[in-house]
Amino acid sequence: MTRLTKMPGFKGVIQDIGGPTANMFGFSCRNWQEQGACPDRNCRPDCPSLKTSQMQQVELLRAVRAVAGVRHVFIGSGIRYDLVLADESGYLEEICGHHVSGHLKVAPEHISPAVTACMNKPPGEVFERFRQEFEKIQEEKAGRARDGEKPIPAGKKPSREYLLPDLMSDHPGCTVPDMSGLG
Repeated sequence: MTRLTKMPGFKGVIQDIGGPTANMFGFSCRNWQEQGACPDRNCRPDCPSLKTSQMQQVELLRAVRAVAGVRHVFIGSGIRYDLVLADESGYLEEICGHHVSGHLKVAPEHISPAVTACMNKPPGEVFERFRQEFEKIQEEKAGRARDGEKPIPAGKKPSREYLLPDLMSDHPGCTVPDMSGLG
């Protein structure tokens, strides 16, 4: 990592760390070593074999953030919100505090129960619960800034992050009423 900080033109900002599903970094499953991938290839938070702690990624983010010459480390490509809800380590607070550059990408892809079932995605209620948790953190950050807990430079507002949901239209099994429900 220190080599990166010495490259010409490096300004101290790492735009994306973690890959397409950042919060699956370091995940493991008891079955993978012994049996290989599960037949349904559906890693869900409720699977007893899947270890869903995101602390390994948090430790990586903190280590990279501590490298001299690194000013910001962001998660740019997205996270699995259902796994965030299954983890009680404070992951969402950590990334909102240090690793979101304005927009946090998530992929509910749809909200219709029939379509999310076809996609093998969590139902819309799970995304809504995640959204509420995210908004609660944003309100708490704004409150801390108002109370002077974290000094804000003159002329600056408390940084507020937004969710950037990826929604998909015309998935097989999606009907016109399903699509109108997205609006």
